[in-house]
Amino acid sequence: MRLLSELHQIIKALDDVKIPVIVLKGAYLVPIVYPHVGLRPMSDLDLLIPIADVLQATAIVKAQGYQLPREIDDLDLQFLHACHLPQMVKEGSYYVEIHGRLTKLNETYACDPQTWWQGTQTVEITGLPVKVLAPIELILHLCIHISYQHRFSIDLRHYYDLVQLLQYLDTNLDWEELLKRAYLRGWGKGTLMVLKITQRLFGLVLPEKIVNTLDSEKNDEELICLAIDEMWASPTLKISFLSKDVAEYQYRPGILAKIDYIRQRIFIPRGLMAQKYPVPANSLRIYPYYLVRMKDLLCKHSRTLQQMSQGETETITTATRKYKLWQWLNNGLA
Repeated sequence: MRLLSELHQIIKALDDVKIPVIVLKGAYLVPIVYPHVGLRPMSDLDLLIPIADVLQATAIVKAQGYQLPREIDDLDLQFLHACHLPQMVKEGSYYVEIHGRLTKLNETYACDPQTWWQGTQTVEITGLPVKVLAPIELILHLCIHISYQHRFSIDLRHYYDLVQLLQYLDTNLDWEELLKRAYLRGWGKGTLMVLKITQRLFGLVLPEKIVNTLDSEKNDEELICLAIDEMWASPTLKISFLSKDVAEYQYRPGILAKIDYIRQRIFIPRGLMAQKYPVPANSLRIYPYYLVRMKDLLCKHSRTLQQMSQGETETITTATRKYKLWQWLNNGLA
């Protein structure tokens, strides 16, 4: 309830200066789709803003008491490597994430931000008219958020969002159009996998045609089990492998390929370095930070690499699972 109150203040302030905003995920699902506000936990507000309006929107959110952990020097550079600004936090409150995109520009599943703005509808949240994603776009967003963006390393509530949303929509959904858009954008694999897992976990009732499509897809039973295992995985292991660096490294063939992969992970683009460290991308001061990055990667992954070299079963199993899922998602994207 407190979070929705924060949302009301932010939306009203943005509306006063005519900045368009789309309310994403939990902030829409909790008051509209779930039968009670207390049933779906959330910790932040996700807002999609046109990139041209992001700086002004950020200033308005700051005026509400929220702060960025660092200043954004180059907005184009920021959205070249990320979907959103760093989380804005208010002391004693929640977080706000201002998105300019919903998919990273440099990813294989990337989507033009304008696509989402063409698929919106208006609902009332906390007494204000608010733009949200139309049903098909929302379902697709939830599916790619689970699959391509988090690679199934995500908690159960995100699958249950789909259950609640589909129950809320009842029969008012054009499933053929949903599948058409999913395949057209290269999201077919991830979307169908998420639907199949949701069906298995919750007994979700889907139209016969969709069930037949799911059954006809070669979603290997092993992959479905791997994706479900990834959801249940140990939180410690999730953190260790969050960037998938170690899993990717483990399966590089030969020592030269491994060395090349280490080089790639250390010497990332300047723009990406500027997101991770307190230095502008165009400053000469950025070069010493590559040594800092080398140290950070070593601290983050050395224990995990040691466990793998010693044949620690759970660590190797987790790395293998992540590698197989990521390879499947990105091999022949469809």
